[in-house]
Amino acid sequence: MKDWLLGVLVAAAAALAPATPLFITASLLIVSDFVFAIWRCHRTGVAITSRKMSNIIPKLLLYNIAILLSFLVEVYVLDKSMPLSKIAVGVIAMVEGKSIDESFKLLFGYSIYETMMKKVRRPEQSETKP
Repeated sequence: MKDWLLGVLVAAAAALAPATPLFITASLLIVSDFVFAIWRCHRTGVAITSRKMSNIIPKLLLYNIAILLSFLVEVYVLDKSMPLSKIAVGVIAMVEGKSIDESFKLLFGYSIYETMMKKVRRPEQSETKP
């Protein structure tokens, strides 16, 4: 029984090994958002409660389950024809990135996203045409 269980666990780990960077990326983004939120609460004087801090646990679990399910569908149903797991991580990255940017704006007074968009945008065309 013990050898059978070990074999199943090794096979599952081998099957999910290609998704490891996706799990790590999402988890790092969630932890970064958590650190920025704690820093924001500390700087603004908002009380840091265990209730607020415990929100990280379901977020970690649900996001990683979503990545796992999208990876399994991508590999075993769609036969890798569409990068579903990477799309899921991209959506998670956008959500967490926006949350980090909001905390950053409250801490430092400017938004990283808005600053980057100002640099990337084309200058407005002049009203007069030659």
